[in-house]
Amino acid sequence: EIRPRDWSSDVCSSDLAVDRRSIGIQTDDKTLELKGEGRASKITGDRGRVAVSSYNRMVLLTGEVADEKMKAEVEAQIASMGDLKKIENDLEVAPVSTVSARSSDLLMTSKVKAAIIDTKDLYISAFKIHTDRGVVYLMGRVTQREAKLAGEVTRNAAANIRKVVKLFEYISEDELLELKAKPSPEE
Repeated sequence: EIRPRDWSSDVCSSDLAVDRRSIGIQTDDKTLELKGEGRASKITGDRGRVAVSSYNRMVLLTGEVADEKMKAEVEAQIASMGDLKKIENDLEVAPVSTVSARSSDLLMTSKVKAAIIDTKDLYISAFKIHTDRGVVYLMGRVTQREAKLAGEVTRNAAANIRKVVKLFEYISEDELLELKAKPSPEE
């Protein structure tokens, strides 16, 4: 099976300077995603599809599994991977989604990212956006103000969004100012 690649989710050096996570946490998140998907696929085989998204060690599980037992096994396997803050298990007991449905989800994610980029006072680097089965998940370290605005922008980004789920770690406006004041690693 050929899967479309979401290049924007890769950690690249230009993102490191403005990301609200440390470089170590960014690396941990990418490792959690890669290892998590590998472990999940060993459990599901061709009877499921699991996407693992991580932001600041908060893990989101989406996709389809054959039954409740498989859903619990995947969560237990991910939980055993180490120091996680939280696991949001949104796996659905359902047949594996089609390539067409997953392509539609990728397009929806792109539209949300573009809408956030076009919005004053929102920074795409503060968010991780994942869409599965028409549900858009927003993750990140944001202020209450940013969370509210991002939710509104996301709801209006595409006509076929079923639901917007906010899985944020909230920071204060003062913390945001401190993050902005820190010099980038390249300086």
